[in-house]
Amino acid sequence: MKTLTIIAAILLLFPTGGMGGDKVVPQIIAHRGYWKAAEGAKNSITALEKAGEFQEKYDIYGSEFDVNMTADSQLVVCHGPKAGTISAVQKATFDEVRQQKLENGEAVPTLDEYLEAAKDLPIQLILEVKTHSSIQIEKVVVAKVVEAVKAHGLEKKIDFISFSINICDEIRRLLPEATIFYLNGDLSPKQIVEHNLSGISYSFSVLDSNARWISQAQKLGLKVNVWTVNDPKKMTKMVTYDVNYITTDDPELCHTQIDTYNTLKKQKMQ
Repeated sequence: MKTLTIIAAILLLFPTGGMGGDKVVPQIIAHRGYWKAAEGAKNSITALEKAGEFQEKYDIYGSEFDVNMTADSQLVVCHGPKAGTISAVQKATFDEVRQQKLENGEAVPTLDEYLEAAKDLPIQLILEVKTHSSIQIEKVVVAKVVEAVKAHGLEKKIDFISFSINICDEIRRLLPEATIFYLNGDLSPKQIVEHNLSGISYSFSVLDSNARWISQAQKLGLKVNVWTVNDPKKMTKMVTYDVNYITTDDPELCHTQIDTYNTLKKQKMQ
């Protein structure tokens, strides 16, 4: 009942369904996989598979995951900078990282293992290339990531995101047709267009403070994602703002909020 009251109040504030005119129904991205259904194992292959199962049931858009390069130039799927007892994944060897266990007992996966597991899943992959210590190292990381994506034939199945504008630019150089979003929140939509990127993927606080960027971005042909939204009130607020995607740790709750909002909106318009 409390959730319905909140949504009804937001509908009063935005009776036409958003700030940008035509209504956009946001799609859901599972943050680090659907890890709540995988015994808390973020970035695990099981969390990826659970996101795929959820997609078949609720038709969500994608599953996000993080890629770091170890000190001996191996690509691993983990958020970093920590992994288990390791304080800095990028300064550790692959063997050291591999010995770490995720919450469900799985080993930290390699990028190749992760991509192989994703091949037949009915879901888009949102690959975050983590920021590394120098532009030169980031170029090496991007080259290795692109090589792996091509080797698995997944160029069309992967969207790229990064907090590093250098990484975004390098991905664009190597993959001219790729979908690439910038994460850091410090560039305007016009600047994103100048970098020839596909969209902005900014935090809730950034987009809530700069709501005009959403419609500006979309008018420029960009897409807009908001991360990482777990509060139902904030989810509903982003629906009214007409974002294209909502990244969340709780895709089921997000699906419920979007569905409830749309149901109440239809009832209000009848």
